[in-house]
Amino acid sequence: MVYNKIFVPADGAASYVAVAPRSPAFAVIEAVTNIAGVVMRKFAFEKTVAELAKLDDQVLKDIGVDRGHIPWVAQEAVKNIGVKRFY
Repeated sequence: MVYNKIFVPADGAASYVAVAPRSPAFAVIEAVTNIAGVVMRKFAFEKTVAELAKLDDQVLKDIGVDRGHIPWVAQEAVKNIGVKRFY
């Protein structure tokens, strides 16, 4: 049996519950979903960088973005796209 930690109160005494192992079909579905999420984030990142790069320096300054930080801003903007949790 597999045990997962489900609750840790402030005193640190963790509670555990027995869970059945995941099925192979579940693992395949999760892998496909993860790959789809990576692809979606990649396209969204590239589009966000392109759109921000089109803006002039004054507009970027108005929204608080330095031109050198565009890749970081885009990465932060798309980091949760396509992220699914099945548990």
